[in-house]
Amino acid sequence: MGALSEYAKLARSFNLALTAVGPPLGAIASGGSESWELVLLFLLGAGAHIFGFVLNDVIDLPIDDRSQELRDRPLLSGSISRRNATAFAFGGLGVMWIAAIALTGGWHWSLLLLAAATLGATVYNLASKVVPGMDVFVAGAIFFLIMFGASFRLADPVLLTPLAVLVALLGFGQVLFMNIVAGGLKDIDHDSQAGGTTLAWTLGCHVAPDGALRIPFRFQALAHGLELLHLTLIAAATWMLAHSTEPLTGAVVGVEALLAVAMLRTSSALLGMERWDRDALRARIGTHYLLNYSLVPVMLALIQPWALFLLLVPPLGFIGSNLALHGTLLAPRTM
Repeated sequence: MGALSEYAKLARSFNLALTAVGPPLGAIASGGSESWELVLLFLLGAGAHIFGFVLNDVIDLPIDDRSQELRDRPLLSGSISRRNATAFAFGGLGVMWIAAIALTGGWHWSLLLLAAATLGATVYNLASKVVPGMDVFVAGAIFFLIMFGASFRLADPVLLTPLAVLVALLGFGQVLFMNIVAGGLKDIDHDSQAGGTTLAWTLGCHVAPDGALRIPFRFQALAHGLELLHLTLIAAATWMLAHSTEPLTGAVVGVEALLAVAMLRTSSALLGMERWDRDALRARIGTHYLLNYSLVPVMLALIQPWALFLLLVPPLGFIGSNLALHGTLLAPRTM
């Protein structure tokens, strides 16, 4: 059990379900799939998550080693070797591709989307701490994962629905915020010391010697701009579905509005922090993850009411993982 918990930490299990539900959400937006297909799509997303996050830890090890607050990560504590972590990462990649072949039954054009997702995650991991703005590649990887879920049953790309593309764009936007804003801020204390040139650092975010956290207005404007773009896409998708589901529309819009306000308040609290406090950052980032994600299944309830079930999966995975591995609700020690 000790080794299992260390590999669960290495896999960043606190947000594994958040990545894994992407392909199933794409399938729902494209008209739905059989239950066994949704399970395979979830496994595909989980394998992609393991590949991306574990490979990131392997490559960023020299930079992460500068932070004393990340010692709970297995590669830094020494509980898992770099060689075994690399094998684990590529094992996740294998799970992703095996699930994909099982879904397509062999060659299918949608596998090109999965290849693009693999390439995007790899480029991001190799260049994220070298060239600012590489976050677009990992966001693109999520976009293509969701698009695969929407297209693996389609004979031709032209059959993709506008709703499926919108849901993939929502996934792209969420990950872009998570990486540029949340990821940039949580690592800002040691990235600059180790020469990591993230977009947050490039735009002036840093921790002063006295522990003051500096978050310039231009970075705050970028963060809120990404959020407003996300909310605009949610509104567009809701409007697209509203005409055929009028009885549900009012309730869905009301819930979306509450989630949006809560999300914006959380990001304002995050961006308004004036002192470096990794635990507070972790808690606010975790809360933002869950609120941001929740907007999509609520919107999809207009066409598939049982999509609300997926509303529970990432929160339960996040909280369950944190309690089991870190003894916290919202602040995983490996974040």
